[in-house]
Amino acid sequence: MNEKLFSVVTVIVAGSLAACAPATPLPTPTKTPVPPATSMPSSIPTEPTLAAPPNPSQIDLSGVVLAPADLPSGFQAAAPETMVPIAEGFTQAPFFDVASTSGFTVAHPEGPELIVTFSGTFTEEAPFREGAPATQKPLFALYMFIVGAGTQEIIGDGQLEVLEDVGQEAQGCFGLANLNNQTIRVDLVVFLRGRAGVYVFHLYPQGWTPAVSVITLAQLLDARLVTTAGGE
Repeated sequence: MNEKLFSVVTVIVAGSLAACAPATPLPTPTKTPVPPATSMPSSIPTEPTLAAPPNPSQIDLSGVVLAPADLPSGFQAAAPETMVPIAEGFTQAPFFDVASTSGFTVAHPEGPELIVTFSGTFTEEAPFREGAPATQKPLFALYMFIVGAGTQEIIGDGQLEVLEDVGQEAQGCFGLANLNNQTIRVDLVVFLRGRAGVYVFHLYPQGWTPAVSVITLAQLLDARLVTTAGGE
């Protein structure tokens, strides 16, 4: 792709200055003798240096991926020409450091099915908080995935109900798009444990019921995140 999938926009909001009330004249101070200064010690004790907290980017997330045994029969590793355009946006994202990726695909008579995951760490706490930049929202990641999959003909989107037992926080959404003269659906679940997070994408033909759901895959990866990264 010749164009970047997103651009980061910084908005500067000017603050208003409070008006200052006129100052009340102060009485003239009485001069008093100042005692001579005492000598200061040559060295001043400093506060003890505290150890820096662990860097979230150093968490080992290499095991938070899918394997062929996790999926129904027929899935094979997605080809680089499929994965590279999709991964492009995530490797550029300033808010998420990708640590590991997995991708699998299978062809059905109804159309293609593609499952892609990105595990990594968010660069700040509460990336989905109210007021966070739009580029950090799951819907933006969903659109970025669809464009990376090869189409900009997005025809709809909506919220996806996420089970409460996925991560410490989880959000989901879905999108519909035209791809190669076919309507496809992409489901997305993204969940967090601390600052470690996982994106799970599932592309399949609209109207078709896949053998495994994005929720099931998210639960599987969440269990691996707890085991391998010591998530709480």
